[in-house]
Amino acid sequence: MRCATHGEWNKGLRLNIIKAMKRISLALMLLSASLLFGAETASWYIATEPGYRTGSDTLFSSSSSEAASSEYPIGSVLELTSEKTGRSTVVTITDPLPELPEGRTLAVTEKAMTELGLMESGVGKVEERVLRLGRDDAGQSDMPTGWYMYDLGLYYDSAECFEAYRILQDNGLKPAAVIEDGALHLYVGYVMAFNRESTEEAIRGLGLDPGEAIISPNPYS
Repeated sequence: MRCATHGEWNKGLRLNIIKAMKRISLALMLLSASLLFGAETASWYIATEPGYRTGSDTLFSSSSSEAASSEYPIGSVLELTSEKTGRSTVVTITDPLPELPEGRTLAVTEKAMTELGLMESGVGKVEERVLRLGRDDAGQSDMPTGWYMYDLGLYYDSAECFEAYRILQDNGLKPAAVIEDGALHLYVGYVMAFNRESTEEAIRGLGLDPGEAIISPNPYS
């Protein structure tokens, strides 16, 4: 067996130190990246009993783009991007965070998890970007709850109605047109109570009159 010389041993030691320093630098870079982008661990959750109502007083639905968080107030809207798949989704915080295993900081519905491409594993790191911060009292008893729709009025010109419908839909709102009295009656629905103010602003920003807010049935009932 050949023994290493003192010079060879020192050279090997230096190489090992360099490799170790590179590994430490890489680990620090990865840690810095996680802090920079605000990575969180998201998992999916379901209602364990039928008729479960969220902290925003809406009926829980796995087919909605919603999430539970202890960090963000109810009504907050977040864009989530999976570190693994690169896919994104937008969720609204409607619930306080349920009891989760340590390290999991966000719970999303099955629809959101599927859009992130993480449904198979059921958990994964996500980068979050706050699109709108909700109110701290959004889930409290003195906060109006429930669902609303906006009555944008009658349109006797069908082309004008469909153009307004298209603009609303293209900007993330949920319009509906109903034939009534020889005209088209335009509505914007699926508005949660704590989203009323932002919805009215969005409709006005598109050059349309939001009209009157009408209490509507829970669409998930």
